[in-house]
Amino acid sequence: MAYKPSILIAEDDELVLALFQRLLRSKGWQVTAVNNGYDALREWKNRDGYDLTILDVRMPKMDGYTAYQQMRKIKPNSRFVFVSGYSNETVEFQVHDVDGVPYLQKPFDSLEFLRVVGEIMAELELAACTNQTLAD
Repeated sequence: MAYKPSILIAEDDELVLALFQRLLRSKGWQVTAVNNGYDALREWKNRDGYDLTILDVRMPKMDGYTAYQQMRKIKPNSRFVFVSGYSNETVEFQVHDVDGVPYLQKPFDSLEFLRVVGEIMAELELAACTNQTLAD
C-alpha cells in the first residue's frame, strides 16, 4: 500500500484556504482544512497529529504559533510551515527560523508554496519508503 502523507491547513482567509486546498489536492495529497488555530489543535489531537501542518500565524481563537507549540509537545517530529500576511517584526521574530520551520510571507507565488511543501512531502515519502524497506 502506498504511503499517503496527511496535511492539515489552518488559514482564516477563506479564499486563501480554498487556494491551498486546491493546490495540494491537485498533487494528490490528503488535505484537511480548518479556519483557526483552536480548531487546528483540536483536529490535530483527534487524529494524533498530521505529517505536515500549514499554519497561518495570525488567526482567531488561537494564533498559529501557539497551536504549533502545543502540537510540537504532542508529536515533536511532525513537520510545519508558517504563512502570514503580516510583515511586522513581531510576527517575523516569533516564527522566523523557529526550529527550522519554513516561513512564507504572503503574498507568495503558488509555485513557491508548492516547492516548499513538495520538498517536505518528498522527504516524508522517502522516510516512509526507507522505513518500509527496513521493516520488510
